[in-house]
Amino acid sequence: MSERSSWAAGLRGGWLITPAILSYYDVAFSQANFSSANLNGVSTVGSHTYNGWFLGTGLETALPFFGKGWFARIEYRYATYKAANISEVFGTGAVRDIMNVNPVVQTIRTELVYRF
Repeated sequence: MSERSSWAAGLRGGWLITPAILSYYDVAFSQANFSSANLNGVSTVGSHTYNGWFLGTGLETALPFFGKGWFARIEYRYATYKAANISEVFGTGAVRDIMNVNPVVQTIRTELVYRF
């Protein structure tokens, strides 16, 4: 399964380590849609949307050598989603085994930001 789309709404709080470097933590409600998956070429599980939350931490720094308003950010997020029961469908159309799926996604992202 792979994550097709997600969104989150939450809070971020942190402190300035120096006047140009911000360290922060964030927490949020999150929702993600995961694609269907082919299991051993014999059966599939359908796509599904899950609700959950994430915790994250990161650093943001000003980039004065690019000009005023430019920042770089690096962030780690751990997201977990509420388990859901999903049916396994075989190529013949038969449905078997309801699987309990509980996705967990860990990401590291970097961003170049310009603030007006």
